[in-house]
Amino acid sequence: MQPHKLLTALTLALTILPLSASAASAPAPASTEAIAPDRYDDLYDAMRTGIDDTAMIDGQLDTIKTQMMAQDALLAAAEQASPGLMDTIGEAMRPVLSEYSERVRLQFRPRMVAVMRSTFTDKEAGQLSEMYRSTAGKGLMRSMSQNYKGEATIGQAIVEKEVDAKAINRDFSAATSQATKAMPDDQKAEMAQYFLKNPSLFLKLGTLSRDAAAIRVEMENAPMTADEEARMQQAIVTAIEAHVGHSAPASAKAVSK
Repeated sequence: MQPHKLLTALTLALTILPLSASAASAPAPASTEAIAPDRYDDLYDAMRTGIDDTAMIDGQLDTIKTQMMAQDALLAAAEQASPGLMDTIGEAMRPVLSEYSERVRLQFRPRMVAVMRSTFTDKEAGQLSEMYRSTAGKGLMRSMSQNYKGEATIGQAIVEKEVDAKAINRDFSAATSQATKAMPDDQKAEMAQYFLKNPSLFLKLGTLSRDAAAIRVEMENAPMTADEEARMQQAIVTAIEAHVGHSAPASAKAVSK
């Protein structure tokens, strides 16, 4: 089996996990006794161990800004008239976008874990968790997340409002290509050897991605709450007012007084 195909199987995790800006998990229940973690919940967490959430949202915000200006001539003109405006707007969007992404992640987590439970044996889940927490496993997922831009997904969401599986897969494939190129040869070899010893896991990762695809589409299309929408709009308006006020020429400020 070719190494690049093995790496693609490993990074299929990113097609079923939300590409969000926050890796926070739900708080663990208080207890005086040690509780053995569920193998499948633990696998979900293990897949996220190497993800660089800050770099991921940076990439997505860059794409959002670029796509918004490409679709809206007024925004493009505003950026030209007041350089840095879109960066200011992007940073204003970050907190609400992060909260929204985390809410959706937690909402769909039980369904994702259920798919893992129906795909892997208890032993296989443990083996995969160990692999994703290895240096090579974390390195692969980190590189994948750092190279994810979401161009097809975000572009489709802006123009058509609904995102489909094809757009998600296009973005995944682009990020996979960049990630595998950036991965050190010794880590590629380590991953290849692992899966050559466990070929059934490679096949099952493909099954996992297929069975979770519909859920992933639902996640991408999950609407913001009314409160999230209101806070997002207010954050953008406040950012524009602050940026324009800060960047306005001295003569313009004097006239406005």
